[in-house]
Amino acid sequence: MFQGIPNHITAAQNAAQTERRVLGAMLLDPRCVPRAVEQLEPEDFFFKQNREIFRSIRSLFRMGAIIDGVTVLENLWQSGAWDAVCYRTYISQLIAATPTSAEVAEDIKRLKAQLAAAQTDAGKDVISAV
Repeated sequence: MFQGIPNHITAAQNAAQTERRVLGAMLLDPRCVPRAVEQLEPEDFFFKQNREIFRSIRSLFRMGAIIDGVTVLENLWQSGAWDAVCYRTYISQLIAATPTSAEVAEDIKRLKAQLAAAQTDAGKDVISAV
């Protein structure tokens, strides 16, 4: 991709992008949620903020609740993972940056593959740093 940038850094950037696409799709289209909840675990997300959002969506799904930005923010607040400005802004960005949920199945596969690749010795250093 870019010359001079170590592979583990670009791998982390790619993972972050894929995580955001999966979460954005889940927030945009509740029909994506069952597939993601069935195939992913919070630990599949490298970044803490993304893990917390996925955990919240999964919790709402299991309760049969409506899943959207407002209910996810409320659930994050109730679970103690709340940072009002940070999460509100980030969830808005997730929704705005996801034009469609059409590729969520591919993004889930990509996220699982990135997790497997990151579990090498070099990748473990990246994961523990985030």
